[in-house]
Amino acid sequence: MFKATSLLGWFLWASLWFAVRADTIVLRDGNAHRGTFVRGSDTDIRFRIDNGRLRTFDRNEVESIHFENDGVATIGSANREIFSNRRDGNVVAGEQGSMERRATMEIQRKYRQLGGGSSILGNPTSGVHPTDDGIGYYQHYSNGASIYWSPDTGAHEVHGGFRVKWAEIGWENSRLGYPTSDEQIAPDGRGRFQDFQGGRLLWDGSGAVQIRQRPRAFR
Repeated sequence: MFKATSLLGWFLWASLWFAVRADTIVLRDGNAHRGTFVRGSDTDIRFRIDNGRLRTFDRNEVESIHFENDGVATIGSANREIFSNRRDGNVVAGEQGSMERRATMEIQRKYRQLGGGSSILGNPTSGVHPTDDGIGYYQHYSNGASIYWSPDTGAHEVHGGFRVKWAEIGWENSRLGYPTSDEQIAPDGRGRFQDFQGGRLLWDGSGAVQIRQRPRAFR
């Protein structure tokens, strides 16, 4: 009876443990796995996949690890800094400059605010990368969405038709620049809009996404 009770208790504890600890490991080949980070070293990273299988990944295979509550560790191959992931004393190796660290933290904060993997964004499909203009950082997600960050604008999500239109005209290098808000509901309750440094994207609820250059009133 004691053994059966102990076994049941262990099973319930383990179930709760894996239910609470939901991390994501993103590989350089574009694949991502949900599960639980176990430990990291200078040579490999151990990660328990959702099905309970323990896998060992070579550091060079891994682009980033997304901790459910503790932020993101971007795995680099040079200029390595060892830092704690604030869980069980485990450490992983990462390449984090001060600006990259700030961007990563703010992007992850925005991701959590929007609801994480259950939000309109979905799960991460990339690490946090610098933008082509060398000013900001971005991260892409599985539902065709992204979060973009710059020092002047902070972190904002872009998804759906607005993201498609922004990409068509050149992302942050376009005349719109970086987003300065998330997607918003228009005053009429039907349409949507999103503000950018150089203007606004508009959708009236029926037609195509329109670009409105930034008028003086916006400045």
